[in-house]
Amino acid sequence: QEETPAWCYYNNDPAYGEKYGKLYNLYAVNDPRGLCHESWHIPTSDEWNTLVRTIGSEAGKKMKSTNGWNDDGDGTNSSSFTAFPGGSRYGNGGFYGMSDYAVFGTSDGRSFYLTKWGTLRGSGKYRSDGLSLRCVRRKMYEGFDIVPAGVPNQGIMFVNHESTGRSGHMLSTITECKNGDILAFYGNTSGIIDGGHLTAGWSEYKRSKDGGKTWSESVVFEYSKSVWESNGKKDGTSVNSGMVQTVITAQNGNIISIASAGRNAAFSPVYLLSYDHGYTWSKPKVLDASATKSEVRMTRNSSFVHDNTIYVTFMGGGICLYASTDNGETFTRRSDDS
Repeated sequence: QEETPAWCYYNNDPAYGEKYGKLYNLYAVNDPRGLCHESWHIPTSDEWNTLVRTIGSEAGKKMKSTNGWNDDGDGTNSSSFTAFPGGSRYGNGGFYGMSDYAVFGTSDGRSFYLTKWGTLRGSGKYRSDGLSLRCVRRKMYEGFDIVPAGVPNQGIMFVNHESTGRSGHMLSTITECKNGDILAFYGNTSGIIDGGHLTAGWSEYKRSKDGGKTWSESVVFEYSKSVWESNGKKDGTSVNSGMVQTVITAQNGNIISIASAGRNAAFSPVYLLSYDHGYTWSKPKVLDASATKSEVRMTRNSSFVHDNTIYVTFMGGGICLYASTDNGETFTRRSDDS
């Protein structure tokens, strides 16, 4: 009952340790000495909820091990989580649930149950109870160096899709406005449809007025969201959206954003202009009414300005190049190898 960090084996028997690990109270989780290796951490309840949403239907069954559960309660472990029914310990010292429950604690004091019936549910806060734990970390790319070494900081969280069960799939694109502001576009898409690997959503952007040191709150690109709400199929059978694939600033200050649905395009790309550094946008204009959607279905951030001409490369059946000599007001096809 004392508010001190503690752990034990189930039934205080070390023989259970190899398969089921240890049971920890919340005071051990929050102890400043830490339980996880560097760059790992005990997940929050929000992170657990994100995991459950991402796995989808029958998450409990998909997370359970394929053996060891009572009453035909074995799981499929299709998520590779491999949760064994290690039970837990009451704060008063009693043990319960071996082979019936896997009870996992979070860093903010919630607990998550996997039961022999395959359900997953949270209960009230645990403190002195002994629960199983999992350490997690954000996946980092390895195998290459940053030059120069010793960057001044570890970066900031630009947008946290994980906390809302969303995905950042689809393009990120950035431009500098003529007034010096920076606009950074990114995707806010489903974290469930096709595992988050589709354009099931819309584009948003943030603004920086200090060279990228700080950023505004997210701004929804309204055209993009309206296309998704009108045309997107939430069951994933088809995905029609208007994601911003590239954004570029003309030499006179016009900002041109080009939107389409990538490989799932149901219509040809459009472009929208801003004459006030990205605060407001024009109505969409069709890039090329004579082009088929397969010819110009995506541009993948391939735009540049040279000698007062804006160039945008599109990919479909082949590659075609469009150009604008009037600061993005109109575009014409310059070349085509499709």
